[in-house]
Amino acid sequence: MTSRATAKILLFMLFITVWALAATTARAQLADGWRFGNGSNGQFTASVFSTNTMSTDSSRVIEYHPVFTIGCRAGANPGWTQSIQLRESLSRRQAIDLELRIDGSAFSEQWTLGFQNRSFYTDGDAAVARLLGASRFRAVWRISFLSGNGEADFNLTGIRDALTKIAASCGVPLP
Repeated sequence: MTSRATAKILLFMLFITVWALAATTARAQLADGWRFGNGSNGQFTASVFSTNTMSTDSSRVIEYHPVFTIGCRAGANPGWTQSIQLRESLSRRQAIDLELRIDGSAFSEQWTLGFQNRSFYTDGDAAVARLLGASRFRAVWRISFLSGNGEADFNLTGIRDALTKIAASCGVPLP
């Protein structure tokens, strides 16, 4: 075998090794589905995609997964917030009524609409604290008068580790 062929084989083996290592690392970081980020305003976040899909404009042409985000900010009061991000805006003004289910517990709440009515959120340590031991989180809301309900179901596996990570980044205790 020539030295050029040997070099090609070694480069190929190196490429495969690096690719396998990178894939394993990425899988380990996202094994429970959580993604981490930080904003320019000092907020640290952990987000997870819904297990179900939603469609835009009441069609099945464009489907997407709503995103559930929990965030904390050092020195802020309240220090914790949670939100659900959609792709399509809602026809509401200030707040939206949600039917929530955390594992077996069901209750109703009103959350505030966010930027361009494409998200809704609630602030407070207690709202985040009730999620620490949960494995599933489901939210149902009214989209508009004629469109029916929207629904997002989230797998919260690994939530305690995710919140511990962002709490340490914010320098605040777990709620």
